[in-house]
Amino acid sequence: QVDTIYLLYHKLSMPKTGEICQRPGIYDFVRHIDGSAGCHPTSEEKMIPLSKGDTFPPIKSCKKGAIWTFVKDA
Repeated sequence: QVDTIYLLYHKLSMPKTGEICQRPGIYDFVRHIDGSAGCHPTSEEKMIPLSKGDTFPPIKSCKKGAIWTFVKDA
């Protein structure tokens, strides 16, 4: 049961491109889903506001999916 709780927390705290936002607020770019490091998001893409129900976006300047982390309430 502890593993299940950890996995659920991790999934909620580190959502990926294409997932639906469950907690409105400000999110920060963590890394690309594919682990690549050659392309970096623009300053506008690095920290984004999302509302509940929004879809987590890709990093358009890199044309890659991203992993995000919650920073604070909007």
